[in-house]
Amino acid sequence: MQAQPTKSNKNNLMFADSLLNAERAVMALTAQGILVSNINLCQPGKPTIQVEYTPALARFINDKIAVYYAFGHKQYGKYKQAQYPLHGCRVVWIEYTH
Repeated sequence: MQAQPTKSNKNNLMFADSLLNAERAVMALTAQGILVSNINLCQPGKPTIQVEYTPALARFINDKIAVYYAFGHKQYGKYKQAQYPLHGCRVVWIEYTH
């Protein structure tokens, strides 16, 4: 008889799955020439991968794969934040306009 997974075991499994998904996403982003700047695993079911903005990311917006979800103004000027799903992860970036 196999023991039922405990809550901590379930969390461990979620983190392990998240790491595998993040690895797949990073490999896909690397193949596309997109630079990863940060990976956040605070939500184990859906890692957030931050990438450096390049104009090539506009195609994800144009193809309706990514969406803008936040707008604002910081010391660098106006900005837009975008996101799209990839291999169970959330890929995000910030675009600054002057």
